[in-house]
Amino acid sequence: MIRRIAQLVLTAGLLAFLIHMVGWRELRDGLSSARWPWLAAMYGAVAINFAMMAACLRELLAKVGTKVSYTRVLFSNALANFYALVLPGDMMAGIAKWAILSAATGQRAKVLSALVLNKMTLAVPPLIFGIIAFAFESPFPQLSVAKTAFGAAAVAFTGFILVFHPRTSKAIDRWARAAGGRLPVALRPKAERFFDAFSTFRSFQARDHIELLLLTLAIFWLGILAFFCATRALGLDVPIVTLVWISLALFISRLLPITFNNLGVREGLLILALGRNQVEPALAVSVGLLMFSNAIWIGLIGAACQVAVALGWVKFRD
Repeated sequence: MIRRIAQLVLTAGLLAFLIHMVGWRELRDGLSSARWPWLAAMYGAVAINFAMMAACLRELLAKVGTKVSYTRVLFSNALANFYALVLPGDMMAGIAKWAILSAATGQRAKVLSALVLNKMTLAVPPLIFGIIAFAFESPFPQLSVAKTAFGAAAVAFTGFILVFHPRTSKAIDRWARAAGGRLPVALRPKAERFFDAFSTFRSFQARDHIELLLLTLAIFWLGILAFFCATRALGLDVPIVTLVWISLALFISRLLPITFNNLGVREGLLILALGRNQVEPALAVSVGLLMFSNAIWIGLIGAACQVAVALGWVKFRD
């Protein structure tokens, strides 16, 4: 409870500091100048993205041997977005999604494997395209960001091949499970579930991997499209390559449960990143708040789902 209050205070304080720094009047003028056609395009891209993410998760659930309706997956994603809006970090949102889908299917282990795989597959496009964008447009010219990024990508790709190759994976599994057995007792079940998810992923056919790849690519570029529309709504002309590496930075920042729905952290990153393109701080914060509005309307759908559950209109079981 104390931690939640501290994060709430941090969120409010960070946001208040940014608003004070950029100026309330400038921020108001920036938001009021937003062009509605571009905003409509942004919300449309986010809506399609939301539907595609549910399709990706349902596909993974089917591939691990769990049958669940598409509407139930949409329902769980909406509720998870609501929890992510009111609670810091993605952990509670993930737990809520797991609980709903487990209640609907009765297969907790398989649902957990699908959720772990979903996180892994959705992380691949931001990492790949973000690293490529870093190579073309380094935000830190004085540092060897491009070389470091390519080196990290080469290491990650080599590790990926070793982990999923039929011959080397068995040896890596034995070593990883032995190492997991030395973890604290509370962490051992989590490590086992993580290893089981990898084993499930290896059992997929080439066609399965291609389908998932196409879905995750569509999800990633729909997110970039929504980001692009948010900048164009405010009259900003930001190169796509810049938006791609900023999306990687935002993706990483969301993994850290610092503030509620990354509020304040996202806007601070945008001030630093878009400032390289001579974007005024007030407009950079405005872009962040427009992106936050996407979380609000999806969160409101999740809140309606929560009310439906509380009133008994919707059951957790299919």
